[in-house]
Amino acid sequence: MTNKSQYFIIDLSTLFIRAKNNITDYKSTPSAEAKLQTDGGVEKNLKVYHTTQRLKTERNIATSEQKESYVTYYFYGIPKEVLDNKSISILGSTSDEDWDSSYSVKAYSTYYWDKYKSTNGDGFKKLTKVTGGWTISDNKVSITSREVRYGASGGALRDDGTHGGSVIQDSGPLYPSSNSFSYDAPKNWKPVSDWASTIGVNTKATLKLGTETWTLKLDNYKTN
Repeated sequence: MTNKSQYFIIDLSTLFIRAKNNITDYKSTPSAEAKLQTDGGVEKNLKVYHTTQRLKTERNIATSEQKESYVTYYFYGIPKEVLDNKSISILGSTSDEDWDSSYSVKAYSTYYWDKYKSTNGDGFKKLTKVTGGWTISDNKVSITSREVRYGASGGALRDDGTHGGSVIQDSGPLYPSSNSFSYDAPKNWKPVSDWASTIGVNTKATLKLGTETWTLKLDNYKTN
């Protein structure tokens, strides 16, 4: 077995810049949607930026099988102008040039995954871990509740390297007690196909702003 690790970035501001500039180690079609909803039911989409880093490559010399490990980041948040004006209607007209200073509420989610190939060359992903969190830079805002759900469901890869059947692998709702989270996926979860599956992490946070309650959510894992 040979193992080739590669330098990777952990600074979120640097990763945000990579995401904004579409710099990634793995090209994929973004599937995430972030939304902000007022307590009156008005909902607006937020910009989502994503980037993926390759962490390492492992090759089995005896079998020539190869596994690549990646982490995918999603960044989203509420621009300062929105909360300063208590108006969701100005979303889309605000700037978000800098991860550290442009947002009143910043949020990110990541999922770690390994890439495999079946015996006929099709790609599969195995979810291994999810992390993320929320950062509040406006002392008028607080988070009163949080919810996380992750999963990897779809066409599955058998232990012998062939494609067989489908699986539903879902964490169910989880409730972090702080503004950050980290969960390891069960080790017995199967890799799911690139082309017929859903994989990732969903988050939801309830924000308190004065007498108003807003909900901030990200969906990149489809549960139905």
